[in-house]
Amino acid sequence: MDDDSPVTSEAASLVDAVADVVAVFDESGRLIEWNRTLREATGYTDEALSSLPTTRLFDAPERAVEHVADTLETGETRFDATLVAADGTRFDVEFTATTWAPPGGEGSDESGAVVCVGRDVTDRTGDRGFTHHRTVLESLPDAVYAIESDGTIVYVNEAYAAMKGVSRGELLGTDVDEWVTDETVDAADDLRAELAHGGRDVAAIEYEFVTGSGERFPAELRFGRVTGGDGDLGRVGTIRDVTDRVERERQLQRQNERLDEFASIVSHDLRNPLNVAEGWLELARGEHDSDQLAAVAGAHDRMRSLVDDLLALARHGRADLDPTAVSLPGLAERCWEAVATPEATLAVETDTTVRAVESQLRRLLENLFRNAVEHGPPDVTVTVGELSDGFFVVDDGPGIPPEQRDVVFDSGFSTSPDGTGFGLRIVREVAEAHGWTVRVVDDADGARFEVRGVAAV
Repeated sequence: MDDDSPVTSEAASLVDAVADVVAVFDESGRLIEWNRTLREATGYTDEALSSLPTTRLFDAPERAVEHVADTLETGETRFDATLVAADGTRFDVEFTATTWAPPGGEGSDESGAVVCVGRDVTDRTGDRGFTHHRTVLESLPDAVYAIESDGTIVYVNEAYAAMKGVSRGELLGTDVDEWVTDETVDAADDLRAELAHGGRDVAAIEYEFVTGSGERFPAELRFGRVTGGDGDLGRVGTIRDVTDRVERERQLQRQNERLDEFASIVSHDLRNPLNVAEGWLELARGEHDSDQLAAVAGAHDRMRSLVDDLLALARHGRADLDPTAVSLPGLAERCWEAVATPEATLAVETDTTVRAVESQLRRLLENLFRNAVEHGPPDVTVTVGELSDGFFVVDDGPGIPPEQRDVVFDSGFSTSPDGTGFGLRIVREVAEAHGWTVRVVDDADGARFEVRGVAAV
């Protein structure tokens, strides 16, 4: 301790003889007393320590100052910290901190202080060099831990301790199985067995994380083995709170269930009465056809188109894809037969075969063809051509104004009074379900749609 220390020389000698680090901080967190162990461990001289700012002594000085303040308020705290030596070496210390009233007692001009007694636990992390990476580990938002082969926790970062709701000192040296449920232990054991037999390099499980106070929330655990010259030394891993992701997945599941219900209503409750109406209309037209009945038939066709588009929109992109090799020119010819008008023409300028779900690609092409026929002149020509990473569909109609190109794929958008407004939205849904992109590009001849990211066979 320094020569001006208010501690008696006998007491100072005893403190200097202690193998643990002893440091005294004033209420602002400034170092005011220390022992020989601290001086030798950090490599600073007494003169340097007397003016050393807290920001130089601790790897995380803000937290150290907070611990001092907590001790002044509660009388005693325990915390973990990393001291930084003069040469930059870092070492982990477990501190027990208590308040200390300097000589003078109550009414003295001296303010209270905090005495911190700490033990170097760097060796429990396996290697002193490990602490050089501590700054990186402490900056991670995910919890990080290291465990020996026997399950002993030898390192946790601040995020892990905060997630668990206990101090690092309470975690280090304990068995990891003490902090998790039996179900998690069994699941982790199975994955460790796979790691040991070379079945995988990294294991991952989603499990229920339990805090020190017993609270539970979903978390994702990823861990791998640490191997060295002496074989398996243990494992390291990260833990991430996935509460938000799980909630989003639940919301998506509920949304999909509602879509399934909607699709069922469309398929049965709407199509069935439409079939009945079309049947009666056919009988009526057989007895006495008229322009009025023809208009009814047109309305039925529009209703069926709307039902088909809504059903496709509800179902596209949610089912697991099982793409196969599909001949683009062959499929284009078959799609054209379903939507063509007598004067319209299809030109296919590609012979490529792509990987896709044929039924969905059919819907994409039919909707692009129908869009060209409905918005173009009666003798419109539609061309299907090849791109370096996909294909395009272009027509020689009036095209799409620049101000509308960003909204043509939105649900309900249509420039035709007879359009459902879902055709191009379905085109985008099909493309995104395959991992493709679709966009409208400038073309002097008409509307040009480019589909990219398509895998060719």
